[in-house]
Amino acid sequence: PSGWDDFTNSVAQYAQVDYPRSDIYWSQRYYGNKRHSGDGSANIQSYVLTRTDLTGAIKDRMWVIRGGHGAQFGIEYINGKMWIWSYYLDAANNQWHVVKFPYQANKVLDWGDSSIVNLLSTNGGYRTNLDVRNGYVLFVYGTTNPTFYVCKKTDVENKQFKPLYTARGSDVNYFGTDQTYQSACLDFPYVYFTSGNGDGSDQRCLYCFDIRSKSLVYRIVYTFDKGTINQIGKYNEPETISYYYDSDGKKWLIQGFAWGNEDSENSQRTNQLFRIKEHKRGDTP
Repeated sequence: PSGWDDFTNSVAQYAQVDYPRSDIYWSQRYYGNKRHSGDGSANIQSYVLTRTDLTGAIKDRMWVIRGGHGAQFGIEYINGKMWIWSYYLDAANNQWHVVKFPYQANKVLDWGDSSIVNLLSTNGGYRTNLDVRNGYVLFVYGTTNPTFYVCKKTDVENKQFKPLYTARGSDVNYFGTDQTYQSACLDFPYVYFTSGNGDGSDQRCLYCFDIRSKSLVYRIVYTFDKGTINQIGKYNEPETISYYYDSDGKKWLIQGFAWGNEDSENSQRTNQLFRIKEHKRGDTP
């Protein structure tokens, strides 16, 4: 938009579609001067949250200082406000939390702001996703052999961490020593997660598994040679996996890729979202 500066031209770490209001919320790691002095050298991460329409046209943005790099978040619309569920670092006390906060255009959010609702204190950064439709919260801890926790949303809102279901990546033959973990989402009982580096050094994959039985439902390997998803430039990082239900009740998975750029001299990334319709065995095409 005219007059804007302080843009982030790197990968979109995650994206959530707010279909009823025709919005998309995108997260990118933030490297600009709104961070605290010393955060870069201390590797204390922040992200920028950008709201666009469904075509990707930018509407507004906010900055989440010391809230991680935006690898995963949840959204919930209540009484005219979009609430973001995310993890957050209290850097002064070296303490991670799970929080929710309202999206506020042009806001620079920092720990201690009165709009932040502290839900849980955790022993590390628990990547957070929200399944509003079914009333659950998904937490993911670690990347080499990630642990997936599913809790009741009401328990978390009552500041209780009481996982009903737990699984590890190795339960579904995911091995982070060979694969690069990216992000996850929950549409209970199904957990979806993506893996794959941006340079093709490991396979770019989408996993779907049943958290109740810890059993793999399917695994897709993206090869970019079928004519459906076309790579741009030399990078192909499968950063985002999320979903939404449309006005007809049809579910669409959202697979996001961070590509290179058409201009080989330009270091910025081209971020695209693709929607995928799942077909169950026996469904009419």
